[in-house]
Amino acid sequence: MKSGDGFVAEAPADRHWQADVPIQTKWRGIVTFVEGPDGQNVDGYKLDEILRFGFFHVHAPVFEHLFVKSQILALCIFVGVLALFLVIMDGYELMTIDPALVSSSAEVFNYFSGLSAFIFGFFVFAQLGSFLSIKNDMVGGFWGAFQDLSSLTGAWLPGTDTKTKAIKETIVRWGLASFALMCGEANPEVPDAKTNVERAVQRSLLTKQEAAQVLEAGGNPAVPLIWMLDIYETSLHGKPGADFKVNKAEDKILLMRSGVGNTLTA
Repeated sequence: MKSGDGFVAEAPADRHWQADVPIQTKWRGIVTFVEGPDGQNVDGYKLDEILRFGFFHVHAPVFEHLFVKSQILALCIFVGVLALFLVIMDGYELMTIDPALVSSSAEVFNYFSGLSAFIFGFFVFAQLGSFLSIKNDMVGGFWGAFQDLSSLTGAWLPGTDTKTKAIKETIVRWGLASFALMCGEANPEVPDAKTNVERAVQRSLLTKQEAAQVLEAGGNPAVPLIWMLDIYETSLHGKPGADFKVNKAEDKILLMRSGVGNTLTA
């Protein structure tokens, strides 16, 4: 990454910028999907649908257990058969249903109806809260810190020479590489770290030499962020306010690192 007289950056051959590609946003169920050049990505949520039908889209661990599923199914079948039995018996006048009993039963069902709404509502809002936390605090925190860092870099390194441009491009490239590695690690369709890193190389976010170093660290998405800090220490050395600028850059990079770590452990 360094030479004897300073930092040497290797700019990617193909940045894959496709600003002219149309992006479409579509509602599907309880979330919005953005259709872009890189495929389909979740963009937002529809609060009304979540509040009305969100329970049927919740994949809480308690509902994934086979025993719980079987008990819910058995309960639904039992209630349905019992209701059908009572209706048939009453229709053929084989038994007389006491109105007082019906009234008492209604009170019991009303109680459990309210209790069910409270319990199921908890899972819906817990799921929504998790989604918002990941989107706004973790992923949003990463991009917020990255945007701040990019703005500060433009102010601290205003030059337009080849070396300065290469440094700026490398900072952006490594930030995108860290995010791409994080998304790949969180994606169950990506089989291993090697595949994840190779995809970053194919997208010109990492060079082959950088990819080898990332693989040595197990494909850790935080590795490019460490390199970013090294760039600032090298590029700002000896310049006015260097210590303050490096500390400020370190704060932003650590926020990006927190966003990556928290997202992967959410």
